[in-house]
Amino acid sequence: MKSYLLNLYAYDLWANKRILDAMLTNNIQDEKISRWFNHMINAEKIWLERMQTGSFQTQVWGEVPAAALEERLNNTHQDILGWLNSLSETELEKGIAKYSNSRGETFETPWIGILAHVANHSTHHRGQIAARIRELGFVPPQTDFIFYLREEN
Repeated sequence: MKSYLLNLYAYDLWANKRILDAMLTNNIQDEKISRWFNHMINAEKIWLERMQTGSFQTQVWGEVPAAALEERLNNTHQDILGWLNSLSETELEKGIAKYSNSRGETFETPWIGILAHVANHSTHHRGQIAARIRELGFVPPQTDFIFYLREEN
């Protein structure tokens, strides 16, 4: 499971970088795209904080300027990889996060489920961003998992 999750997060970074590159190369300055992209990174950080401590400090909808997105994306990815690599397969499979959501409701969720959720969450927002890029008259990058596999393997 650990090797699968490491590959899934390598794909996540690859796909996010393709979207970011399209934004920067085409000088796309769009409020919706900026908001969604920042939110994707924030969500990854929030869920990592929840798995590590049960709470989070990162703002759900906080935004940084486009010029700072790549560094923030890379740092968040490295934080996730560092945490994943610090765990044994057994720890990863048995880990459960006890946390509260933004409404104060408490939950317990296995780490594996959270990690799958976060990857799917990013895929959802990349789809929104790709659609918006197309609405603005640009061709969005291909970010499907199969393209990652073909390119990276």
